[in-house]
Amino acid sequence: MPPRNSPDHELSTYWIDRALSALQSEAAEGEALASGNATQIVSSSGRVVARSLYDLFEEEAMDSDEFERLLTEWRAEVVTHQHDFHIEETYRRNGYDG
Repeated sequence: MPPRNSPDHELSTYWIDRALSALQSEAAEGEALASGNATQIVSSSGRVVARSLYDLFEEEAMDSDEFERLLTEWRAEVVTHQHDFHIEETYRRNGYDG
């Protein structure tokens, strides 16, 4: 999804890029790489941990390098197909005001 208030209606790498940037930053340890609805993904001791914000599931962890590799592959797929989809306004919580 594009970020809130973006005029774009196609697939976006915005959230992937944010997570990759946070993961690669020096301040990544303990930092939330992504969060939303009921889950938070944080960097911790060379691992990436998905945590439920409301105790809906047990924590899941994986190696940070593997997570970075998967995000990089996912990003490449989004770029390849980003013009193949049109995201309707219904699925964009806050519409573009421009």
